[in-house]
Amino acid sequence: MTGITRGIRLFYLASLAVLALGATLTLAAAVAGGDWYLAPEPWIDYGPNITVIGLVASAVAALALLAVAPIGRLRLVAVPPLLVAALVWLSLVFAGSGAPNAGMPSPATALYSNPSAFALVVLATILVGSPLLAQARSPRAA
Repeated sequence: MTGITRGIRLFYLASLAVLALGATLTLAAAVAGGDWYLAPEPWIDYGPNITVIGLVASAVAALALLAVAPIGRLRLVAVPPLLVAALVWLSLVFAGSGAPNAGMPSPATALYSNPSAFALVVLATILVGSPLLAQARSPRAA
C-alpha cells in the first residue's frame, strides 16, 4: 500500500466516522423527541449537517480510493450504489433543495424532511466503498 493510498484510506475511515456521528446525533435526537419530526433543538440541526459533511467527504474519499486502489474489475461493484446516491442528490437539488440563499432549504433540511431519502443516500454512500471491503477480505489482498 502506497503512502497516498494509506492517506486516502485514513481520510475515508475518518469521514465514515463523521457520517456515523451525524447519523447517531440525528437518530438520538429523534428518539429523545419521541418522533422524527419532534426532535429537540439544537441536536436535530447538528445531526443532519454533520451527516451531510460525512456523506460528501466519504463519497469523495471512496471515489478517490477506488481510483487509486489496484482492485481491477471489482470496482464495478461500486457503480450501482454510486448511481443511487447521485440520483437521490440530484432529485433533492431539482426538487427544491438548492442553495440556501435562493430561498430553498439546505441539503441537510431536505434530507431531514424526507427520512427515506436520508436512509437511502446514507446506505448508498457507504456501499460505494464496498469493493474496498471486499478487496481487503480477499485472500489475494497483499
